[in-house]
Amino acid sequence: MHGAKKALPPVTACLGGSRSRACLGWAGLLSIVKHRLRWAQSWKTDIIKTQQQTTEQEIIMSLTLITKILTNQDGTLARVLLDAEGEEFTVKFYRGGKFLKDANYYTEDESDAKGTAQLELSRMAGVTVVHPLD
Repeated sequence: MHGAKKALPPVTACLGGSRSRACLGWAGLLSIVKHRLRWAQSWKTDIIKTQQQTTEQEIIMSLTLITKILTNQDGTLARVLLDAEGEEFTVKFYRGGKFLKDANYYTEDESDAKGTAQLELSRMAGVTVVHPLD
């Protein structure tokens, strides 16, 4: 009997107030627990997404826009930004209005940031830089 599985004892849980009452066995209780766990996981995922969006907005707000480099395609551009301490330039690229989060470029030299932004935009298929650099 050492390795034999034991059956769960019968259980009945009654939920609700005096007017409406629902009594459930193991299957019903398990269903409620699974539902609550799925809800908790989706709630946790929503919080993480909100935190990531807030972090990106906070980063952009802490940077000063130096210039935008525009192209012949709507929403395809680069932004050259300077951090709050005035020590590092960041180039953020956008294609079709969507932020390319893995394409950031960082440098301490403003002309390097502008030149790299123009070069990388011109490498994109069908893109022509139309805004001259300052």
